[in-house]
Amino acid sequence: MPLIAACSESGDSESASNANTDGERVTPIAAYEVVHRDMSRQLNLSASVVTRISVSLSSRTQGLVAEVLVEEGDLVEAGDVLARFDVEEQGAELARAQARARETQLERERIEQLRESETVSVAELQRAQAAYEVAQAEQLLWQTRLDFGEIRAPQRGVIT
Repeated sequence: MPLIAACSESGDSESASNANTDGERVTPIAAYEVVHRDMSRQLNLSASVVTRISVSLSSRTQGLVAEVLVEEGDLVEAGDVLARFDVEEQGAELARAQARARETQLERERIEQLRESETVSVAELQRAQAAYEVAQAEQLLWQTRLDFGEIRAPQRGVIT
């Protein structure tokens, strides 16, 4: 693609010297050919990569690590499971607590029916209610301990 550039007459003595013998004005021009070429260059640098934010993880339970689900360099989202502990014992305790909660619920319902017919005392009904609440709390405790068997990413990031 050729590029042509020229300047106009300014009315000074130099422009008069640009006139040829016939009295015509001659304007000098310069022509350049525009060529596409790669102006980029390779640049090799060395630097240290440092994390902006570092998060230390810990577990709220002790035990054997059953499974590690991530490797160094993996991108994780907040809430992703990173590792799991062996929680078979906690799972068994949870099942036992659930059975105990169901048993105390049935006992409480039976005593409520008997209380309506005034066959049992108010104290027995209160004991059955308290036993049911204790069983529910124990069930919640074992569910929480079971949930502690997973280490989750607190935020989005890269494993280092």
